[in-house]
Amino acid sequence: MFSGKTIKIGSRSSQLATVQAQIVAENITRIWPEISTEIVFYTTVGDKKREDTNPSIRESRDWILEIEHGLLHGEIDLAVYPGRDVPCDIDDHTEIQPILSRAEPNDALIISHTKVPNIQGLSDLPLGATVAVPCLMSKIQLLRYRNDLNVVPFNGSIPTGIKKIKASDNKVCAMITGKADMERLGLEDFISDVLPIEQFPPMVNQGALVSQMRKGDSRVSKILRPLCSAAEKFCFNAEREAVLCMGASHSSPISVLCTNCGGDRYTIYGAVFFMNALSKIDQSISGNYTSPEVLGQQLADKLLSKGVADILCPGKELLVGFS
Repeated sequence: MFSGKTIKIGSRSSQLATVQAQIVAENITRIWPEISTEIVFYTTVGDKKREDTNPSIRESRDWILEIEHGLLHGEIDLAVYPGRDVPCDIDDHTEIQPILSRAEPNDALIISHTKVPNIQGLSDLPLGATVAVPCLMSKIQLLRYRNDLNVVPFNGSIPTGIKKIKASDNKVCAMITGKADMERLGLEDFISDVLPIEQFPPMVNQGALVSQMRKGDSRVSKILRPLCSAAEKFCFNAEREAVLCMGASHSSPISVLCTNCGGDRYTIYGAVFFMNALSKIDQSISGNYTSPEVLGQQLADKLLSKGVADILCPGKELLVGFS
């Protein structure tokens, strides 16, 4: 069907992004052995800004702009990203969809056992311990659980983070990151604890890998279709729709998690976190649905009716130095 064709996959060149693109490439050739794949690497604005001392200037689109440009100009056939990093405002000439089954969306705790020996979990960390987190929502969640901790932002790669918490001249003794990211990098042995979703609900679309492709590209759509179930796509789109309907973004302090309960029955949970009061407003919905947009809209309406609009307005406590 696709004999002699090469699929070009766009990716950032970081270690994690490379592994994610390779996972997708391997699954494409597993399903379609007659197709060859090529990974095309891009340096994004986000990569260039990563070392900037003012991380609040970074925007979510910084991580996809150059790759999206390559997609629109035919340099690549699709782009691969972690689901939690895909902004709501992608180019109108493109579309996104999840690829493969979603990995566990939990966050993981990594501890430097040389600095804090015999410590296994968050509750065991010493009073005032310094913990690095990737985003504002993680900071709020962590302080809700242990308000004595010194929580600092971390914007580097996971391998760099592990090196930093192990370094004797660095006060950070633990960090939080996605469990799926650790596993994809083959670093699961460094995980000290997996944080429970009930207390630490994940970022929107966390654990999913996502493809961005040109709208109407039937060839790529056919190639990707067998790689992800209808239920996985439903959950992905319901979560994304809830964020869109609230006028929020993936960098807002918001968690949305949708799960399939069998057949057309789904449960969706959403929580918006407030920094000032270290509080949250949450809602959940369960029922039979055939439209992810309807389910996402209903969750958004319930949360908005509880007064979350103010915290989600642009410029109000979204990133605050975290990305």
